[in-house]
Amino acid sequence: MDSRNQKNCRPFPQQLSGRIRVLGNGPFPVYLVRGDRFSALIEAGISATADEVVRRLDRLGVTPDFIVITHPHGDHLTGIGFLRERYSGIRVLTGEGAAAFLSHPRTTKSIVAEDRHMAAYLAAQGYPVGCTPMEKVPDLEDALICKDGEELDLGGVTLRFLEVRGHSPGNLAVFVPEEKTLLASDCLGFHYSGGGFFPVFFTGYREYMATLDRLESLRPEILGLGHHWFMRTEDAAEAFVLARRSAAGLRERLRDDSRDGETVVAEIVDEFYRDELTLYSRENITNCCRLLIRRSLEEEKECSTNARSISTESFAAGTRRTSMSCRTASGGVRRSSR
Repeated sequence: MDSRNQKNCRPFPQQLSGRIRVLGNGPFPVYLVRGDRFSALIEAGISATADEVVRRLDRLGVTPDFIVITHPHGDHLTGIGFLRERYSGIRVLTGEGAAAFLSHPRTTKSIVAEDRHMAAYLAAQGYPVGCTPMEKVPDLEDALICKDGEELDLGGVTLRFLEVRGHSPGNLAVFVPEEKTLLASDCLGFHYSGGGFFPVFFTGYREYMATLDRLESLRPEILGLGHHWFMRTEDAAEAFVLARRSAAGLRERLRDDSRDGETVVAEIVDEFYRDELTLYSRENITNCCRLLIRRSLEEEKECSTNARSISTESFAAGTRRTSMSCRTASGGVRRSSR
């Protein structure tokens, strides 16, 4: 196994805090939050990790009541089919727009292909691989939609849902105030285990940076990432600095580069497509880099025409404090509909 992955191959599950454990593996962590009455999984992993997640839940004697899909990208979603099959009563929670994103034919085709690539990557790195890659993308039509500021009381511990923007449609972060823990998924970018981030402002640079400011203001003592481990105290604080610097630096480079677009894409891919980022196909990361260029140039055009900018203060002020009842799966959460 590659030495750079040794940190991510520590025995699982890992105790993150009194109420939170990390299941899955380094590339695809799945967070288990246990309350006195209910338990919830944050992230679904991929199809190849679902078997191992179930085995670890069985050893812990836990049957999860909820699973939170932080956003509808395949590397956070494709394990859900097997988990739904294993836990027939589990309720799926996600953000507004996630189900619609998955309905696009091009999206579903790429998710299926990437699921196979990621499974092959794990096998090559020596990780246990269970379920075979999926053939059909799971839908989220029956998922409960979590709105900004809504809370799920698990009994002695609370999940607070935050609508976060800039990376993906239907994107949620989860704050656990009692544990001072932020489960941020990909909001800071893709984290390399050796340090640093690949910026992922795929839906908007300004929104992405406003999200970083908002999440940093929570001052989490524990920061759980979407890939490659978690961070505590000073390391968590430093992660926001590094994520912001990485995004701002790349955006400035892309905005000021007058060369042909595909030349720039090839250069950026060569720079970032290394180490753990190769768990995705090169074609996928190439398309991601095209998106980053597009978003950088869009922001420049908006600035030059004095288009509206997104205020971090107004973004944060939009948080609502609505309690949600787990028993009825209602009280502020509504069903997804199209």
